[in-house]
Amino acid sequence: MESLLDAYRRTRYVVETPDGEIVARIGEHSPGLETLMAQERTTTAAMITAWNPLSRPTPGGANRDANLRLAGDLRAHCAAVLPGRGEGTDGTWPPEASFLAIGIGRQAAEDLGRTYRQHAIVWFETGHPPELLPLSDEALAASRPEPSIP
Repeated sequence: MESLLDAYRRTRYVVETPDGEIVARIGEHSPGLETLMAQERTTTAAMITAWNPLSRPTPGGANRDANLRLAGDLRAHCAAVLPGRGEGTDGTWPPEASFLAIGIGRQAAEDLGRTYRQHAIVWFETGHPPELLPLSDEALAASRPEPSIP
């Protein structure tokens, strides 16, 4: 699981806007996303997908259907929803269709990520670099530091 979380940390998170694409990476400030959130008069956003639940390859039709349901659920919780994708850097996974939910609250984002059986989501907050939020029990366990032995 730790290697999977590392892969999520290396992923490029791409948001499609009317003015072009914005690319975000975990731990790196994204002025483009901060500008986008400011335009929507909010300070938070999340990148969420319903693609490949629990990182298990899923047929395209099932992924598209789940993402359509997610899009509807997101619209009930945020100011705007923009399409996007997660692009791994190692070439082992094809890009996964995602959404940037602008103005969503953290709890609602986490709840939707769990509903759609995702190991993690990406959280954006003005003034902070994007953060990977582990959600599943396995991801939470893998993200905890090992206890030090005196």
